Amino acid sequence: MKNKIISSFKFIIPILLWLFLFSDAVSGKIPVSGDCLSFYSHVKYFFDSLQVGVFSLWCPFIFWGGTFLVELNAYGVFNPIWLLIPLLNKLGLSFYLSFLSAFIGYFFVGQIGFYFLAKTVLRSSLAAYAAFLFFLFSSSGMFIFHYPYHIFIFVSVIWFFYFLLNFWQCPKRRFFVGTIFSLMLILNCYLPFYWLTIFVFFSVVYFLFNFMRFKKDILIIKSFFCRHFLTVIFCFLALFLSAISSFKTYQLTKTGEIVCNERKTKEESPYAGGAEVSYGKIVNAGPSTESFTGSLFLDRDKVLPASITFFYISFFAWCILALSIFNKIRKKTVFLILLILPLFFILIGEQSFVFKVFFNFIPWFSFIRNIGIFVFILLPIFILFLALQLKLILKEKFLINRYYALAVVAVVHVGILMLLIGKNSFFSTYATVLLSLIFFSIIILEYQVRKWLWFILLGLCIVAQPVEVMWRFRDNLKNVIIKDRANYFKIIAQPSSRIIFSFIRPDYEENYSNLESFEHRVQLKDLMKFPPGGAGFPPKWSYYLVENISTEILNKYIKYKFYLYDHIEIVNHENESLDFLIKIFQNNTNLALVSGDEAQAQGLRFKSLLSDDNTRIQSQATVISSPSDSFEVLGFNANSIKIRTHFSKEKFLVYTDSFQSDWQVFVNGKRAPLYRSNFAFKGVELPPGENIVYFRYFPIGGELVYLLIFGIYIGLFLWLIILFINDDKAKKEILRND
Repeated sequence: MKNKIISSFKFIIPILLWLFLFSDAVSGKIPVSGDCLSFYSHVKYFFDSLQVGVFSLWCPFIFWGGTFLVELNAYGVFNPIWLLIPLLNKLGLSFYLSFLSAFIGYFFVGQIGFYFLAKTVLRSSLAAYAAFLFFLFSSSGMFIFHYPYHIFIFVSVIWFFYFLLNFWQCPKRRFFVGTIFSLMLILNCYLPFYWLTIFVFFSVVYFLFNFMRFKKDILIIKSFFCRHFLTVIFCFLALFLSAISSFKTYQLTKTGEIVCNERKTKEESPYAGGAEVSYGKIVNAGPSTESFTGSLFLDRDKVLPASITFFYISFFAWCILALSIFNKIRKKTVFLILLILPLFFILIGEQSFVFKVFFNFIPWFSFIRNIGIFVFILLPIFILFLALQLKLILKEKFLINRYYALAVVAVVHVGILMLLIGKNSFFSTYATVLLSLIFFSIIILEYQVRKWLWFILLGLCIVAQPVEVMWRFRDNLKNVIIKDRANYFKIIAQPSSRIIFSFIRPDYEENYSNLESFEHRVQLKDLMKFPPGGAGFPPKWSYYLVENISTEILNKYIKYKFYLYDHIEIVNHENESLDFLIKIFQNNTNLALVSGDEAQAQGLRFKSLLSDDNTRIQSQATVISSPSDSFEVLGFNANSIKIRTHFSKEKFLVYTDSFQSDWQVFVNGKRAPLYRSNFAFKGVELPPGENIVYFRYFPIGGELVYLLIFGIYIGLFLWLIILFINDDKAKKEILRND
């Protein structure tokens, strides 16, 4: 027990050092920004709804209403780790600090997972520890407060390969359940195509290297499936159910019901929706070959968040790499190189022919807009390669004659210094080279050094330069430009609250300048394209209106959420009717335009609403700006709204919340036709008299299905913990008996 406590300090100390280096961001003094701010907004909106019993599938505050499913899949809402956020919040921590605690904790879960993965691959505690330090003090953690998506990807991918490799070597239930659980996280977090790419590469290389024993491995796995039949069936059923959310998100983007504005289709059609990306758009966003050597030559006065390349790693890595040319070539070395090379060629885009081949012949590559994220998959593999080379140097010392070997070490390090002089202005870089020289000299001379001293010296070699680099990086984070810092902090510090219904949307200018509540934060650019931070993927026709109608006219119309019409007209070609719609918006004409597709599919019930001659309509539509005896909102949440109406004759109600095919409407408890009205909104016919109108968003079974999936994730996660605890108890019992 005492040894375990002492051993744990080799992880606790580096983690505490990392927390100190980013203390301003960790403590909340420097707020998250960019995509991480969007992530925070989405998480807060989701848990604010969940705490009142609603699993948010729709967000009425983004783009006059938009599906929330894409956002849920972007950060992996089903990940049980995120439940720490409301738990910590309930224990008294502010929501923002609760968010930071869970988010940073998840980052460390990935770092610890990488240590275990490295130990599985390298079979060396020292080499695995070196890999852990390299990864912790690399660019993997430098951008998390601005750009979080690589965290969502690499944490689950690392644990997937840890469980998979252990299961392949020793088929046990805990490793199988862990593999399936990790895969479930991957399927519902950002894009699974990053994982799929590396998994295919890994499988091909593994098959090539283990062709002769592959059949034997399959028989062992088959035997496990037979012995644990119920476990296997349950896990695959859980995997299948978890894919529902991912499938629905894919369907929404593939059919074009939502517009992924930063993606476009291959044809670059602005309103076609879809998530495919053109080749040119992908390669233009990719890193250059210079990015991978950018951390060699750093200017201490210009270490800015924007100037540090994505591929930053401690300079000690390059010292190991330089000495590794004297190592004997091993099977694992070749294996890792064969994984590194295709990823590298993908990353540099047009600078190699590889990515173009993949893009044209492998379907999922047209969905990977940001190939730069592959850096955060390449980085841990490259670190595993470095740690393996370090292990080989420690074990084989690369030359028989120690004095020749010592001379080689000295020459290599002097050469590195000559390369750096005048090009890298960090003092710590030169200190790292000196520490590296001492470290490898001790190895060559075979001095007897205590184990704990090895860990300290190794830690100093790896961490020395990153401490100075990250310190400079942290100082520059303070200078990130925020237009209104006081309001910015006020927004993120808002406590949890229920979402509130309002008949009138706030004006854009007022909404942008007076950020008084979280509801306003989510809806910051409700009347424009996207809220700051990129929140939201607008439904196709809402996006169409924004692109084709002036902001002034559009804002005037969608300021009010409900309009009552006495006349409707069916339109089959929106482009031809656009000018007419603009006039309706300008004059508030008592006429609603109904999509011919929906009208034909659903069938109009009240033919009397159809206008014979729309040019004679002089009256105006009734604007509902407040509750009354004839119109009242009875209930409202993220996914539904219930309304009571009472009018003497039939009416056509337009709710200016975005239309999407998964919405349903019920009038007096019976399913009624829902029409896409005025191009982008929901419309329903109301019979005379009192009516209870209920709109609900119901994709693939609605909230209950998603709550079931959430429950499956939590259940499998708890089961996985129990399996590990029981196995540890069984091991201790065996040791006692021995």
